[in-house]
Amino acid sequence: FGYLTKRSLDMIIRLSIETEGAHGSYEDLAQVGLGRPGRLLVMVCKLLYSFGCLVAYIVVIKDNCAPALRNLIYGASDHHSREDWFHEILTSNSWFTWLVSLVFILPLCLLRDMTPL
Repeated sequence: FGYLTKRSLDMIIRLSIETEGAHGSYEDLAQVGLGRPGRLLVMVCKLLYSFGCLVAYIVVIKDNCAPALRNLIYGASDHHSREDWFHEILTSNSWFTWLVSLVFILPLCLLRDMTPL
């Protein structure tokens, strides 16, 4: 597996050096080497990789932050009032996932330029 990775990276580097059409992006490089289908394939692969990372990030946040916040704010006991909406959000995995996604991740996804991050 290591040999194939090195060989493919060597081919990508050689293609980027030998061609004038690639301007520093994988999409341009794939279009020079494989045409329009190659460009589309690279774009789809980057989209799926980014989406998979986002889903994994949300799962990790949901599994670790909700119990940690719940224990930090309310302690280890489960004695709480029925009208406590924040405890309900921290207890329900789906509510906490939506809250984290809408408050933290959506604004980051809407940025046009990632330079400030």
